[in-house]
Amino acid sequence: GFFYRNNFKKELNLIEVYLDNLNIELILKSVQKISEERYFIILVYYKMYLALRFNDSSKNYLEFKNLLTEKDKCFHVNEKRILYNFLETALTVNSEINASGRDYFEIDRLRSEKGILIDSKNNISFNEFTNIVKTASSLKEISFIENFVKTNHIYIPATVREYAVNYSMAYLYNLKKDYDKSIEMINSFLMDNYECKVDLKTLQIRNYFEKSDFVTIGFLIDSFKHYLTSEAVQDIYITAYQNFSKYLLRLIKIKENPDISKLTIIKKEILNDQVALTYWLLEKIEEL
Repeated sequence: GFFYRNNFKKELNLIEVYLDNLNIELILKSVQKISEERYFIILVYYKMYLALRFNDSSKNYLEFKNLLTEKDKCFHVNEKRILYNFLETALTVNSEINASGRDYFEIDRLRSEKGILIDSKNNISFNEFTNIVKTASSLKEISFIENFVKTNHIYIPATVREYAVNYSMAYLYNLKKDYDKSIEMINSFLMDNYECKVDLKTLQIRNYFEKSDFVTIGFLIDSFKHYLTSEAVQDIYITAYQNFSKYLLRLIKIKENPDISKLTIIKKEILNDQVALTYWLLEKIEEL
């Protein structure tokens, strides 16, 4: 509790004081004379420290990222896995970088290519797998999703493997505009997982929007609103999805009775509001 947090902060301060009083440049030069590999190992950790401590600078993050991706062969697979996790943390806490889905996806792509998504027990968690698919889907990375699912689904624990694959295929079929197959995959997802069901319920709504079945969407949105409040989650999360439903219903009205001036107003409101799936709503506005 209180004492742990304060002791932890003191330990961090001690590390900062210690490093600030070290002549890092001199140490690195000395190590480089002995071993080039050890030099880069220390340098990567130092760049990581700078990226995490001085997180108001994109320069520190990018230097850590570039050096790690260039020199990660110096590290054992478990250590490499930890370093890429810290890279994602450094991206998240950086106040100068307005991190996008594309930024996180690029880290996921690197981790996938380098074979470090699989843990020491030869598993990949259900949550990590589905989150990667969802992020890639938002960027329309169809080829990546196909290869990722094909290559990595065998590492998901057997008890939830089918659910993870069905979840992924629902997104994949949606991207390929096979909305009926996407709906079929969603209906086969019977796992009791609140976050995934929220994802798939909104994907279901999007499928029916693409099919111009606005009557069904009305029923789906009504059911979705009730489901959102079925779990104790943060109000901001619920509000974002409620706003998604609200703006989508307004778009449907405009699609049925076109009015470009109203589209401009809705776009401005969405950009200044807390809204889930903003990227998709804006995409539909452009199409209208």
